[in-house]
Parts: sequence; structure tokens; C-alpha cells
Amino acid sequence: MSEQSTRRLLGWIVGVLGALSAIKPMRESDLFWHLALGRAVLRAGRRVVPEPMSVAALGDIRAVPEWLWDLACYGLWNHGGALSLTLLLALLGGLITTQGWRVLRGHDPAVSLPPSALTFALALPALVGRVRERPEVVALALLLASLLLLRRWGASPEHRPRTGLALVAVGLLWAQVHGTAPLIAPMVLVSVAPSLLAHLRRRSLDRASLALLSGVTVACLTGAQGPGALLALRAHSRGDAVAHLADMHRPLWESFDPTAAVMGPAFVALLLLGLGGMLHAGRCWPRRLGWAALGCLLASTAVRGLAPGALLLLPLAASGASALWTSLHARSGRRATVALAALSLSLLARGAVWFESRQGPVGEIGVPALSQPMGAVPTLRSLPAGSAVFASMDASAALGFALDGRVRTLVDSRTPMHFDDLQFAMSRDLQRAVDPSAGLQRYGVRAAVVERDSALCAWLDGDARWRPVQLAGAWSVFVREGEASGGPRIMALSPCGPRWVRAQCSPEASAELTAQLTRLPRDEALMVRASVALACGAPLDPAISPLLSAAAATRPLPSWLRPLRARVAIRQGRLDEALEDVTALCAEGRLDALAELAPALQRAGRTAALRAPLAAAAEVMDDATPAGVRADLASVLATLGDVEGARFHATRAAALGSERAAPVLRWVARRHPDARARADADAWARSLSER
Repeated sequence: MSEQSTRRLLGWIVGVLGALSAIKPMRESDLFWHLALGRAVLRAGRRVVPEPMSVAALGDIRAVPEWLWDLACYGLWNHGGALSLTLLLALLGGLITTQGWRVLRGHDPAVSLPPSALTFALALPALVGRVRERPEVVALALLLASLLLLRRWGASPEHRPRTGLALVAVGLLWAQVHGTAPLIAPMVLVSVAPSLLAHLRRRSLDRASLALLSGVTVACLTGAQGPGALLALRAHSRGDAVAHLADMHRPLWESFDPTAAVMGPAFVALLLLGLGGMLHAGRCWPRRLGWAALGCLLASTAVRGLAPGALLLLPLAASGASALWTSLHARSGRRATVALAALSLSLLARGAVWFESRQGPVGEIGVPALSQPMGAVPTLRSLPAGSAVFASMDASAALGFALDGRVRTLVDSRTPMHFDDLQFAMSRDLQRAVDPSAGLQRYGVRAAVVERDSALCAWLDGDARWRPVQLAGAWSVFVREGEASGGPRIMALSPCGPRWVRAQCSPEASAELTAQLTRLPRDEALMVRASVALACGAPLDPAISPLLSAAAATRPLPSWLRPLRARVAIRQGRLDEALEDVTALCAEGRLDALAELAPALQRAGRTAALRAPLAAAAEVMDDATPAGVRADLASVLATLGDVEGARFHATRAAALGSERAAPVLRWVARRHPDARARADADAWARSLSER
């Protein structure tokens, strides 16, 4: 096969890889407010619309800066659901990786395949890592298109009129889909700056370059916010959200740790590859160096800037790889080719593992099961029109979209983008307030949909002014006492916490459960039935296991999933699966499922397996570790013959007053090789028995 055919084949392969990477679960709760805004734009026929779902106190008119993306998403969702939207993302994913490959090849056509493959492997996390159901994916495709057009602008003066129009069109489109559109202006400035300076030295004007720069500058400000987009971009990058959203933090050193991250190390590797090659060649590539500087500036602003920043490094990295490869291949020949191929494959494999663990499973389509409280929709629809509903930030967008303005949501995932810093702070404060009654009164909240393991759920359940009316999977629905709609108060079942029955499994609890299940979709009904069955010792529906596996597609895992999955696995005798989940829970300091796993392992003669979860709990909780956990860990360590570990934890358990440590201490007093340690253990054992 000729090298040209190989390049063409590789181009198809990288396009297919990009498309496949986009076929994955839809985890972005932002999707639903994009859909709601797209529907509002379609109805209004303009980019400034009546606020479709937030409470009136947060504003009644909304400029929709990403209106074209929102409109496209709503149109596809309305005519094909998640499948249609996934096909769009697959198309964009394939386009991004194909364009990335063309940028690598096009900015230095003489470069051989091995350095291109290495550079592509390094860039792959940036090319596919941000392909998700956000308008950012279109911005990445337009950024790469701009690089390709700017290369053509410099390489083919005869095509400049058409290339210039294409760049202005890219700026126009970019401004309608994402707030990063102003980025195209400095990209063009970097490209035309050498020509502008050369003309200035000759006391002339480069009218073509000035026209291009003016055109793209105007084009990128034609979005719904107009020139105010610059102020919105500045506020969005510097506001209160930066301190509270991990994606908007400035990169920390840990962002570049190759053992814990992928995007940051890939960015650094591309930068070093480009700079190293330039120094080795003894040349300066001003345009490529300027784009790289712009990429570094972008990456320094936020973690989410690492991906577009890395794409701006591609021209410099391609040329640097070519320069280094020429020298390396001349000295090592075939060995260098084999080594570079092996390195590229290892980088691709590591990137694939990272991608699957963070964004997979690849191949699944749709919103993960149980990730939204859709079972609450009928109850909320029964409220008077315009009622204010408090909901968790990840759930309110889905509820607002499904209810289509019937109720108004208070907490919304758009808060840091569309509202001011105070409103974003309110969204957090109301969820963690010791007494949120003033805030709920201020916004006229008539119902609340909250996670059942949240502090707010416990507060609502204990306040006589609110009554729980529905269990909606991992959420519970409360309405104000005195509200005629919503349903009767739940009495026997528990709306909050890990236990789903308040006191005992009574006929009243069974009757309430039956009434609840009739109001829920299949998945949420199955989850509620299984949770109550676990609390009451009733048989489990076998369908719960595959449902929980499907729910595990949510990233990060919801807080309720591991405990429920562990309890189901224990009940069904799948102790290895249960042990994995319980160990992960203990590493978070959550010990509720451990009490159920321990007897099951002991009955199976696998007491030693408790070492992992107990040790994980002791490590993360440190001085706050309960005495019983230390005593149990000491007992397990004694079973394994670890006399020093048993002594350490048994003594600390004894100091906390646990009599369960006494047998282990007596064992240590007989087995420890050090006489002083034996005497100390014996003294502690006698102290426990004599107190």
C-alpha cells in the first residue's frame, strides 16, 4: 500500500474513532435546559425569549446565547429522541478527529506517518474528551476549521477572497452556538500579524488582512448578546462559579499529574514536543508559536480550557514532531519507527481506558436509567399553574423541560451562566441551610424535589409545614401542608435516608407502597419496590440487577447507587460484587452497608475479606473511626496473623471503650514478640474487663 493510500485509510480510521467515541450515555443535565431554550426560541421566533422555566424572581426575559445549538437539539430530540441527537454527536465527533488529523498533516505535509501518529495519540483526549451534548462540541469543530482555513489563507494567496469569506462564516456560526466565538479574532490576528508588520515597515497597509480581521471580529459579536458577549464571557470565567465548579477551576498541579489525569499531561506533552522540535531545528515558526501561546493562555483560565488549548498546539506540535523525527530516524532507522509505533499504541490504549472509565460505556445511547426524577412529573403537574418548585440543580432542568412551563423551577444548572453570582450562591445555600424556610418563603416555593439522602430532605421531613407525598426513586417530593394538590402525606414509608420504612413493615406500609408504585414509571417503581423489599426482608424482583447496572452509566455514580447495589448483591449472594461496592463506600466514610456485608461473609467463611473495607474506613476516617470498626479490623488482622496491626487497632478500640477489643488484646498478649507490647495488651484487656 502506498503512503498516500495509508494516509487516506488512517484519515477514515480516525474519523470512525471519533464518531464511535460520541456514542455513549447522555449524562449532561444541561441537555434539558438546552432543549427547553430551543423550544422557547422556536415558539418565539427570536433569540430573546420569555424565560421558559425558572421562577419569576430570577428574570422573565432571557437572551439565548447558544440559540442555534439549542434549536438544533430540540428539533432532533422532538423528531427522534436520544438517537437523533446521538447521531449528530457522532457526526461532530468524526468531524473533529478528521479535522485534527488534517491539521496535523496539513501544517507540515512533509511529515512522515510515525510522528503524525504519535502527535495524534497525544492529542486524542483533547479531540474526543469534550465531545458531549453541549455546544462546546461545535466550538471545537469550528476552532479546527479555523486553523485549516488560516493555513489556506497563508499558503494560497489566490484563494484569499473565498477563504476570507469562509472564515467570516465560521465566526458567524460560532457566535450563534457558543460563547467562545471571540477566540477566532486573536487566532486571525496571530495569523496575519507577520504580514501586517511587514507592510507597516514598508509604510503600506495590508488591506486584505485588515478586512479579514475586521470581518471576523464583527462576525464573532453577532450572537444573541451582541458585544455584551465579551462581558458575559469575562463574568463567566471570573465569577463565583469558578470557585465551585471543578470544570471551571484554574488548572492545578494535579491537573498535570500523568498518574491521575490525561488531558493535562497530553497538553504538556504536545507543548514540549512542539517547542523541542523548534529548538532542535534552530528555527522560529511565528504563527504556530502564536497559536500555541494563545492555547496556553486559554488553558490557564480553566480546566475546561485544556482541550481547546491543546488543539491550538497542534500546528506547532506537528512541525516539532517532524523536526525531531528527521534527526531520530536518520540515526536509528527502523528501530525508531518500531519504538514510535509502540509508544503511539500505548498512548492510544491508555486514552481508551481513560475514556471508557470516565465517559463510557461506549455504544450505549440515551439518558442513564434513574438519573432524573421523572416520576415526580405527574405530581408536579397537579400543582396550580406557575407554582414555584425547588429542585436539586441536576434535576430541575429535566423537570422544567418535561413540565413545559407548568411549574417554575428555582434551582437550575444554568445558574452560574445566566444569573449573577448571588443567585448561584443562593442555589447552594438553600440546599445546605440549617433552616431554609426563609429562602423557600422568599421564592414562594410550593413543592420541593430533593435527594432522599440530603440534609434538606431530612429538614423537610421534620418540618410540620411540609408533607412528603411521593417517593420518586432517589428523590422525594414534598408539598406545603395545606396544599390541596400533590396527594396525601406518606406516613409509614420513609422519604429520606437509607431506610425506606419509618418503623416497621406494616400493612399500612404495604398499602402506601402500592399507591406509590402506581404513580411511578417502570424504572423508578422497580427501584422503590426493591428498596422497600430490602428493608422488609421481602423477595427481590430479579429485574433490579440489570436496572442498577444501567444506572451505573451515570458519571459520577449517584450517591444512592452503591449502597443499593451492594445490598441487592448481598441478598442475591454475589458477595464479590458487594465487597467491591462496600469497600468503595467505606473509602468515603459511609459504613451503613458494611453491617450487612460482614455477617454474610462470616457465614460464607470469608471473614478475612473484610480487611479491605474496614481498612479503607479506618484510613479515610482516621481519628473519627468508630470503636466498633477498629475492633472488627483488629479481629480480622488477628485472623490473618498480623499481630502488630491487630495490636494497633485493638488498643485504639479499647481506648474508645469497645469491649469487643478484649479478645484480640488477649491474643496479642500471647503472640506479640515484644515483651513490653505483650504487657501493654494484657493491661488493656484487664482494664476493659475490670471497669
